[in-house]
Amino acid sequence: LRRRFLMLNEDQKNPFQQPTRANVYRAMEWLMTGVRAGDSLVFMYSGHGGQVRDFTGEEVDGMCETILPLDHSTAGPILDKDLYLWMVKPLPAGARLFALCDSCHSGTILDLPYAFAPPSGNTQGGGGWPQSPWRPAANFFKGTSGGDAVCISGCRDDQTSADTKALSGSATTGAMLYAFVKAVEHGTARTYGELIISMRNIIEQALRHGMDWGALASAGVSTMIFGPVVGMAMAGPRLATSFMGGNVQVPQLSSDKAFDLRKPFSL
Repeated sequence: LRRRFLMLNEDQKNPFQQPTRANVYRAMEWLMTGVRAGDSLVFMYSGHGGQVRDFTGEEVDGMCETILPLDHSTAGPILDKDLYLWMVKPLPAGARLFALCDSCHSGTILDLPYAFAPPSGNTQGGGGWPQSPWRPAANFFKGTSGGDAVCISGCRDDQTSADTKALSGSATTGAMLYAFVKAVEHGTARTYGELIISMRNIIEQALRHGMDWGALASAGVSTMIFGPVVGMAMAGPRLATSFMGGNVQVPQLSSDKAFDLRKPFSL
């Protein structure tokens, strides 16, 4: 079993390990090169997110979701369509991609065709919903090349994501990543359904009890991809903006397939 990972962040002295637009594309190419059946890939991003107008008709809300590399003000954003084309579309049969994307407006950041939308009131994650908890996430179906792709993102496309220092006590962490780590540590991530419901409950409880979430998740860029064969991570400039509440973030689960959420969670 081979495990490799690549990390990009703004503190790197090597210019090729800074999260510029070109380096992010180069890292995605590295991630997908040589992927074959049996490989398990993980992509993690935490940082700036945004939206731009969609002119293709694919997006339900008419907007493309974006991640913002270190040089986005001059080089431009990276669109969800590009993330799909580089990491999801070429995923071969027998290979798996799991993505964690903790940024604003990230609900459909990989353009996966199905989104988790359980009937209101079910907060247990046991999978016993009276009807399918999946809904179409786009106007057009876009799948893989036979592989399995799943993404957990920080919030809906129309929401922003918060940060917290609760995980480390000093460094700022995205609230969604905080909830993911806590769910795994507390043993409430045994299935995909239990994991996403647990993450939503953790954030809701934290906000209800007045935890200081700090800044919006536009506080850095941090992407990590890792697995038996590949991995990557990046981090960008930090921005301290007060979390205004109101439209409280709800972590999202999307997939290339409408699978049974009682399926055991694993990387």
